[in-house]
Amino acid sequence: MLKSITLIILSIFGFNISANSSTPKDCQLNETFILIHGIGGSQRSFWKMKESIEAKYPCSKAIEFSYETRNSKKTTLDFAKKLDKLISNTKQTKPKDINLVMHSQGGLVGLNWMLNSFKKQKGFHKSNLLRLNRYISMSTPFWGSDYALMGKTVFYSLGVEDNIVSPFGKKQLHYMKYGSSFYMNMIDYLTSEESDDFKHFLKNDIQMLNIIGAVPLPKILADSKFAQFYEGDMVVNVPSMKINFNYAQTQNKSYSPHNIEIALAEPINFASESYAHGAHLKMLPNAPGIVFVPSSCIKFEECEHRPFLNLINYVETQNVDSNEEIHESIRGFDLHVIVDLPKGLEDLEDDLEIVALDSKDELIKIIETTNYAKDLELFVRVSVSNEHAEIDLSKKFGVVSSEAAGLFRLTKQYSKKIGIGFHVGSQCM
Repeated sequence: MLKSITLIILSIFGFNISANSSTPKDCQLNETFILIHGIGGSQRSFWKMKESIEAKYPCSKAIEFSYETRNSKKTTLDFAKKLDKLISNTKQTKPKDINLVMHSQGGLVGLNWMLNSFKKQKGFHKSNLLRLNRYISMSTPFWGSDYALMGKTVFYSLGVEDNIVSPFGKKQLHYMKYGSSFYMNMIDYLTSEESDDFKHFLKNDIQMLNIIGAVPLPKILADSKFAQFYEGDMVVNVPSMKINFNYAQTQNKSYSPHNIEIALAEPINFASESYAHGAHLKMLPNAPGIVFVPSSCIKFEECEHRPFLNLINYVETQNVDSNEEIHESIRGFDLHVIVDLPKGLEDLEDDLEIVALDSKDELIKIIETTNYAKDLELFVRVSVSNEHAEIDLSKKFGVVSSEAAGLFRLTKQYSKKIGIGFHVGSQCM
């Protein structure tokens, strides 16, 4: 009798222990979410997103990936390599167990990682890429940032290579400028046949969502010519927040200045798009920070943060919640024009002789490109006042007068002839 009671007690305790150690019944997801902040950001940028994800999905974990955003010598490629190492060291729970949730420049880190992993470049592992389930960007400047130009002007206008005061690395700002080599190379690649396999992989193997944060504008601003700058709270132009784009090209290389025939190629589409009420940064009283998830979202039923709710809905259903009122109100657009040099001018090392410049960086690029040619004619472009112009371009073209003399003296050392110029279009409006 005693043995029988003992066996019953042991079996009961054994059952209880087993039940306590089993997978919770509410375990919807067993995956890893990697949160990647933007330039000038940190783990605090997401506020309570990590805790909210882990509360919603008890069997999953969220990792806050941090990188040296103030380092002027590093780029998103360096950070992408660091991301690959993190994924290599993250325990795999199932074949596709990695989700990237990225804010601002973080989306470019993730894009760089995907591309280089797919190509099996040094420092990357395609096996890690095959683990990727979802790529979710939030206000990422896929094609350029308004803030990058302003940040570089404010912190690096004196030609310094490293500014300890700046929260932004110089190279990172440079590559996020509209028309940078990073973006132009990306456009060239994505519109070429070489990228067909990569595009097929993105469309068929990865769930991609671009969450686009915009701030509803008062009518007086919405009707103004500067609406597109306010829509993205002057950080990222709203159309730049989506990776999808249309591509047009000339039908032939022979065209007259006033008659250019173009053919519209198929739209380049990879991702779903979700428009939400949200500011790029947590600084506007009338809009939530797009990734600044409040503590109320730890209890999901109390969460009212629309960008985060859109994220969770996509994770669970693959359906896209989107604020169509915001979508239809967007006024801005991005237009990138790529011009091929006429035949005979492709090789700059041989043909570049007369050039205008307005920074030390441009001077260095010119002399390196021309292999320190001795017959250069260089013009220092000086900024001119645009105070009466409808669109002030004085910050866009030309070196400021206080720095012009120093740049002029430096340029003189590397040129056969030197002159001064200015951007005539600055006075047109």
